[in-house]
Amino acid sequence: MAGVEEYIRNYGDKSFTEMPFCEADNVALCNIFYLPLEKIVSASFDDEPMDFAQVCKCFYSYNGCKHIPAGLLLSKNISKRLMQMSECKRFAEMKIVAVQEKFCVSPATQFAACTVLLPDGKVVVVFRGTDDTLIGWKEDFDLYITKGIPSHALAVEYLGAVAAHFEGKIIVCGHSKGGNLALYAALKCEQETRDRIECLYNNDGPGFVDASLFRTPQYKEIVDRYKHFLPTASFVGTLLTHDYDYTVVGSKRVLGPLQHDLLTWKISGTELIAKDELNILGKIADLGLMELVTRFNHDQGDNVGTVMQEVILGSGQTGLTGVAKNAVSAVSGGWKAWKERTDDEREDFKKFLFDIPRCLVAAAFELGKGAATAAEKRATEFVDAIAAN
Repeated sequence: MAGVEEYIRNYGDKSFTEMPFCEADNVALCNIFYLPLEKIVSASFDDEPMDFAQVCKCFYSYNGCKHIPAGLLLSKNISKRLMQMSECKRFAEMKIVAVQEKFCVSPATQFAACTVLLPDGKVVVVFRGTDDTLIGWKEDFDLYITKGIPSHALAVEYLGAVAAHFEGKIIVCGHSKGGNLALYAALKCEQETRDRIECLYNNDGPGFVDASLFRTPQYKEIVDRYKHFLPTASFVGTLLTHDYDYTVVGSKRVLGPLQHDLLTWKISGTELIAKDELNILGKIADLGLMELVTRFNHDQGDNVGTVMQEVILGSGQTGLTGVAKNAVSAVSGGWKAWKERTDDEREDFKKFLFDIPRCLVAAAFELGKGAATAAEKRATEFVDAIAAN
């Protein structure tokens, strides 16, 4: 089963002038950008772009010439793919500039973006998904309780800066939260910038609280250039209100959370291997998480967010790796912070957590009845609503 590694090996000798940017390139770039390349490349658009091969060499040296995971849930194979790409003609010709990162505890902000200059004159913008930081996971939750997170505004600003500094067609990519940011930036940027977007890739990114974004003229305008990919048992990509203009793709794994890993996605030639539809696990997630959105009480959302924020701070750790290495002190500190919250805050938080399995179980029963797949019915209703506006 071919994946990113095989794609790089089979097509690494093809320049971008011989073979234009493709779906597999999108996956490869989104995958390696989980590595903190901001340690090597300047954040300024005015500085000289760095050769990709040089960036890879410097980053590998920065890590002591070892392949080190970028986080607890991120494989060290990402580093291996980075170095594999650096040795290929296709990717060595790229240049990287303006690798920007912003991290803030309050409001929770975990944002990163980079600009890749292709030798054929096109510009690729890559938005990073959720990294190892606990604050990054807190900002993910904030997608549930607000119509906009800080990273949304930063993504729009960054895409605008790219358009101002470089000419030519723009390709926008992102995985997980990065896919959400890619779509949001494309919808909210200036018209002149949106006109220059050649293709928009959203790789298993969650949706939005604000469903009206899918009914805007901007969405209708971009949809023909929009490629939205979900693995067969997608869990992350079916969160919140999402569009149904997606392509289901194969994965080497079975469970949705494991399929979220880009390194498991199946590739044939230069394209992702498409499937007819979500499998039963994906449909359960789609229907169940849709129900979770309708159940969520946004008036109680502040309580849930406060509890999460205080438990994170109470753990004394910045990332999941730190929690794993200092489990006793992290759990003790988090538990102390939990006990200091009010009864109402704790009850709202517990209700939110318990609603997740309840909604998924209810979805499984509903789909098991054999009625014309509830998820598909709701999808049709949603698409019809968009068409009617």
